Amino acid sequence: MTAYAVGELARLAGVTVRTLRHYHDIGLLKPVFVGANGYRSYGEEQLLRLQQVLIHRELGIPLGEIAAILDAPGQAAAPADGGRGKPLPPACQDDRPHDRQTRRRSRDETCRTVKGLFRKADGT
Repeated sequence: MTAYAVGELARLAGVTVRTLRHYHDIGLLKPVFVGANGYRSYGEEQLLRLQQVLIHRELGIPLGEIAAILDAPGQAAAPADGGRGKPLPPACQDDRPHDRQTRRRSRDETCRTVKGLFRKADGT
């Protein structure tokens, strides 16, 4: 199993360490392991969940609702194959212009992040 330190995961996802700590504090993204020194370690399952969180966040869904969506009974967890061989999410296929003032990152940056997360999870 691949383990990612909090800084490495933050760098891969294009978010800050503080964001990951906040996600942990609100129960949105829990690390696999927290050492006695407080260092967090994340696995591939968390990497894929973070990818889902980022997609939902980019769509403007509040964090509390994202947690409800991802944790809903009957809601499938991240696909075991990490989404390989499946089309990109609709947000990545949308060519309509969007308001950059209300978004922290553009759709294209989000898609690159998602693709990078899948590549990292695949080990390529």
